[in-house]
Amino acid sequence: MFVTLIFLVVIVILIFLNLRSKKISRESSPKIRKISEVQNSSYQGQFKNRDKDISTKTINKTINPKNNGYLSGPIEKYYLTLPLESNSKGKDPQKKLTEAVEHKKNENWEMAFKALHEAYERMKYSEIDYGIDKFLRLPMYLHAAGKKDIAWKILNNYLRGEYPVIKGEKNLSQQVLDQLEIKDKMRVVLEREKKFTQSLLFFCEVQYLNIQNLKEILKWDFDSRETKSFHKKRLAESSSLKKITELLKPKLKKANLSGQEDKIAKQILRIFKKNINPIVGTNEVRNSVTEIIKNSLS
Repeated sequence: MFVTLIFLVVIVILIFLNLRSKKISRESSPKIRKISEVQNSSYQGQFKNRDKDISTKTINKTINPKNNGYLSGPIEKYYLTLPLESNSKGKDPQKKLTEAVEHKKNENWEMAFKALHEAYERMKYSEIDYGIDKFLRLPMYLHAAGKKDIAWKILNNYLRGEYPVIKGEKNLSQQVLDQLEIKDKMRVVLEREKKFTQSLLFFCEVQYLNIQNLKEILKWDFDSRETKSFHKKRLAESSSLKKITELLKPKLKKANLSGQEDKIAKQILRIFKKNINPIVGTNEVRNSVTEIIKNSLS
């Protein structure tokens, strides 16, 4: 009888210990797993995101209308909801541009989009060749209104020369200046979205295009030696290693890539000195800088 009692007590104790062990395991496992997940995502995720951020495929991504029917057809239908004026011929585009600015200030976006499109329609009948800065208002307004994908698609369209109004062929100097202004706006929207590595690549392209633009300006016929001398000085300053390095430092800091400014600046200048087509040169700048970033993260 006594032996049986002891046996039962031992069994009860073992059952109790087993249950307690399972309870501790259930309570501790989630905590351990959670800490592990945080540690892995903190390191691997950060590295993975950076790698994704600098992949050429991601950086060069253009919204393709053929993919899933997304943004297919006329892009205007995705943001232009108000009817446009019926007759634009002979009317002043500047009035509509001014209206658009006022609507933007009040964040009345639909009216701002409508005013811009009406201005562009009026431009088609104007003898004035309006600069690309007027066209860039549209994607920048769209981005500010939260229509980021549409804004990005329009900027990519502009890179291909698909403007709201096209008047004649553009020479190389005009093409360089247009590419410079478009890519600078692309840099701006990426910075707004805190995509600093992608923004950095556009910034490097902008620096390259800037010195190419200054080089093109020197081909102009100047009224005086002083004017030409002034532009020569601008080119010399802008194409100096010191200047480009200084401009790169804050951009690299935002992208957590400090210390790469000298390598990147040298690549920009190397490609500039090759005297190749500036449009081709921007692709080479992008590829070279992408490689530097990847190597710095490996």
